[in-house]
Amino acid sequence: MKDPISIKKILSKALVMILGLLTISLTIYIFGLPFYPEIKYYLEAKQENQDINSQMVETPASTTPTNSTSTVAPSTLPSVQPTTSERKGNYLIIPKIGVDIPIVDSADSRWALNRGAWRMPQTSTPDKGSNTAIAGHRFKYLPPSNLTFYLLDKLVPGDQFHIIWEGKLYYYRVTENKIVPPTQVSVLDPTEKSIVTLITCDPIFTQKNRLIVVGELID
Repeated sequence: MKDPISIKKILSKALVMILGLLTISLTIYIFGLPFYPEIKYYLEAKQENQDINSQMVETPASTTPTNSTSTVAPSTLPSVQPTTSERKGNYLIIPKIGVDIPIVDSADSRWALNRGAWRMPQTSTPDKGSNTAIAGHRFKYLPPSNLTFYLLDKLVPGDQFHIIWEGKLYYYRVTENKIVPPTQVSVLDPTEKSIVTLITCDPIFTQKNRLIVVGELID
């Protein structure tokens, strides 16, 4: 029969080891959680590219017409067809990065940003054309969240997003993605073309600069 003291020592060591593993796991979870959307996006994009390459390999070369032209990149096509019948209010939908957020009108930016994306009141609205500027938090809720612009930097020219505004659906194609200082307020200026300017902070977790994504209305 084993010494009761030895059994206690073994149990004590086992408990310490378990607590240590739990502490390490919790630490990794807490510090890694903010970067989960970035990792998830990277893995999904990698898998999508592998699937495309696999399909290309499996397709016999003889089935491809010699005079065929390249197809439109998937990122330039709307991935969803948002309906307005079941929606109340105004919404910004960016399928590529999983954003589906209410657009809030208010003179109080903090109040608006706590409830969705803020349409900056000194700018236009989709139905009036010109430049509609919409700001959103880069990080606010535990990721992944459809209510933040966490992955806004992943949008590139050709990508599409949609706005539901007063019961009507507007499609936009991204034309520009850039970083500007907070003092560059010219991004809010009126424009001849009907555009939407999406604004958030950059880098993530700071307010040093502004990440600007511009989308032009698709007629």
